[in-house]
Amino acid sequence: MTVPRFVAVVPPVPVSRPYIYAVPSELAARVVPGARVVVPLRRTRVIGIVTEAVSRLPSAGVDIKPIAAAPDDDPALSPALLELGRWLSDYYGAPLGLSLRALLPGPLWSVARPAGPAPAAERLLVLTGNGMDSLLERERRFKRAPKRRAVYETVEALGGAAPVSHLVGQLKISSSVLDGLVEQGLARIERVPEMRDPFADLSSPPPPSLTKDQLAAVQGILDTPVHMPVLLHGVTGSGKTLVYLEVLRGLVARGDGAILLVPEIALTPQTVARVRGVFGDQVAVLHSGLSDGERADAWRALRRGERLVAVGPRSAVFAPVQRLGAIVVDEEHEASYKQGSAPRYHARDAATRRAELEHARLILGSATPSLETLDQATHGRVATFALPDRVGAWPLPPVEVVDLRSAPRIPPQEAGAIPWSEALDQAISGALERGEQVFLLLNRRGFATFVQCPACGNVPGCPQCAIALTVHQTPPAMRCHYCGHEEPVPETCSLCGSATQRLRGLGTQQLEHFVGLRYPRARIARMDLDTTSSKWAHHHILERVARGDVDILLGTQMIAKGLDFPNVTVVGVV
Repeated sequence: MTVPRFVAVVPPVPVSRPYIYAVPSELAARVVPGARVVVPLRRTRVIGIVTEAVSRLPSAGVDIKPIAAAPDDDPALSPALLELGRWLSDYYGAPLGLSLRALLPGPLWSVARPAGPAPAAERLLVLTGNGMDSLLERERRFKRAPKRRAVYETVEALGGAAPVSHLVGQLKISSSVLDGLVEQGLARIERVPEMRDPFADLSSPPPPSLTKDQLAAVQGILDTPVHMPVLLHGVTGSGKTLVYLEVLRGLVARGDGAILLVPEIALTPQTVARVRGVFGDQVAVLHSGLSDGERADAWRALRRGERLVAVGPRSAVFAPVQRLGAIVVDEEHEASYKQGSAPRYHARDAATRRAELEHARLILGSATPSLETLDQATHGRVATFALPDRVGAWPLPPVEVVDLRSAPRIPPQEAGAIPWSEALDQAISGALERGEQVFLLLNRRGFATFVQCPACGNVPGCPQCAIALTVHQTPPAMRCHYCGHEEPVPETCSLCGSATQRLRGLGTQQLEHFVGLRYPRARIARMDLDTTSSKWAHHHILERVARGDVDILLGTQMIAKGLDFPNVTVVGVV
């Protein structure tokens, strides 16, 4: 095999063509298609992806710069993922550099740390033995140190090695005693690589058996040719997740991998608990809410084949799962599978293409499939299996549409600008009296939609996006929900100088304020982008709901996507 002298490298910048670099002989073994490399670009250095070897230069006499470094032993992108990146670029009209950037976690694009975040390591106390087999020798060595002997024999009972954190934190052993064993030559401290897995303690075992409809769906999916996409059309509460897990069980048992996509980060802990209940430590989670180290550890574990099941929102479709056997897109109709910034891909369509490239099974699940998927099923390009009934034959909840033009409403002096019907008010009051929980959905965050001058009608807008600024109260400001531009709430009109400004529209902050006044004894939580920007905020709020510490949960669309809380008996859409 001849070593290529030049390669095409695509940096993570919006350019339409690759750059050509020379390959130093000492890096030749690592510089292959799909590999990450550090290359000079103008006056700086960037991480790029090698796409192909170049046999001839486009023009003679050009000074070709050499590759500076190749941090990975193996390519970061498999041939299938590299081809998927090219497809994203072609299909969505995005620069190839931005398409390839979407395939890897953000920490792996840092030039300051080309190898990515350093793996975590756990300190392990390991006994050396060192002639301690006889009882007489122990009596002699520990004659003046009974605490050391107790610790020595404790670690011996644990198998001859134990994490230092466990000995100090759980068993309350003094670190000075451990240091004494090391100084005596009876133990040594080793550093063992440890994966940072924030979901390690989550597990929810599945029910012992499936229903007749679920078993029929599982068998139908397994009998369908792998190249044929499958739609699992099941009503809410029919147990679609259990069908997914049963199909994936056989794949993982024979060493194949799988990807399970969920529409919202908020659903991830709930889904991970169910998946870990079946596959245990074979599961890795990828999403933007994790720390750089956690994302890098999960990505490495999947690439090395140490974990076979990837769970996460839309970006998990690019997980480096080895021997990929199936991709599941849960709630495939959800708009949150669309990426809003370049490259503006749809994760369902990217999953379809990746399944084709890797000869994997594609399973789409939904209670309300998208029109595109229904059309594919009508024309025979997608096989459909139905789950028509809920588990336990429970009926679907009754839905009442309240016409605010004619229905009795709470007087404006009590409700203000909020259209609060007596029907919803009575339903919430009844649920709270019975000790049940309530969800309120309002798909607009902030306090008010915009502020308007009553004299001239002026509405302050974003200077970059040409849309009205949304009014927030905590903290008080007007913000653009597109670019983040922020201004103080004006006291006078910037055009005519009128001193009175009126708030128009309704947001989750205003609804929270009203609900707190209307039901003063209720414990209220709000879940929107403003309250879930910190790490694990989604998880902490939903944990409080699960424990019964929240009576009313109000929020935007993130509370309306597959959450399962048996004590929630009233859901209001405001």
